[in-house]
Amino acid sequence: MSLLQLDESQLQEFAKSVELTATRFLEGMHHSARGGEGVEFHSYQAYTEGEDARRIDWRRWAQSDRLFVRKFEKTEKLGWSILIDRSPSLAFSDKASQAKLFAGVLCYLAKLWGDAWTLLPNSQQDIQEAYRSLQSGEVGLEPGEFESVPGNSKNHLVVVSDFFFEVEDLSKCFDVWKGEFDSISLMQLLASEEISFPYDEVTEFEDLESSKKLLLDGKAVKKAYLKELESLQAWLRGHVDERVSFQILEANPKMIFNQLEEFFERP
Repeated sequence: MSLLQLDESQLQEFAKSVELTATRFLEGMHHSARGGEGVEFHSYQAYTEGEDARRIDWRRWAQSDRLFVRKFEKTEKLGWSILIDRSPSLAFSDKASQAKLFAGVLCYLAKLWGDAWTLLPNSQQDIQEAYRSLQSGEVGLEPGEFESVPGNSKNHLVVVSDFFFEVEDLSKCFDVWKGEFDSISLMQLLASEEISFPYDEVTEFEDLESSKKLLLDGKAVKKAYLKELESLQAWLRGHVDERVSFQILEANPKMIFNQLEEFFERP
């Protein structure tokens, strides 16, 4: 679907959904570890006449009978580079819709906070263009193109994918991303069926990447599938460090607020 063929009523509904979700999330948010410009506590200093009384630590005054003010320092402002996986497997269940909503909310929040943001592989857009690109599905890259994303050492890279591709290819991507971005969030988007694999009878499965179909005994392959998924997630968690985080997103619109809270309130 091209942008010109996009149904304007659907676009408006998507925009409303994104902005309502973001607004409700902000109303309940207590702390943000976002990459935007802000302040961090640095130290206490004795209060001197003329300083901003709003920075006085009254609890410490009650304990010591002396006035201290909290000193802060500015944190470096980071931008956002948001990458959505365009693999056919993202078309399963509600994964594509959840990816669009999650990315749309990140773009909208970045706009509100005055952060720079990019919806890859495009250059920076205005928010309405971003909504159009998300709703039309004309954003993101195939896994084979992940290594070619335009890097920015001042940006935080957010990757929304099921990561259902070869570990060797993932490893190459990580090597590139770590050299190109300040920090990385790996968001593994899975349908509820992919998490629990609730198939206990003979079921026809279709490989969305190749369109091949197999008739399998769900109960017989369940253990092997869950073991493979666990192995992949263990590999992803193994790359978590001070610059890389990992989070599982279940494709369920009712869980979006918990997912955003975990994303922004992570250490």
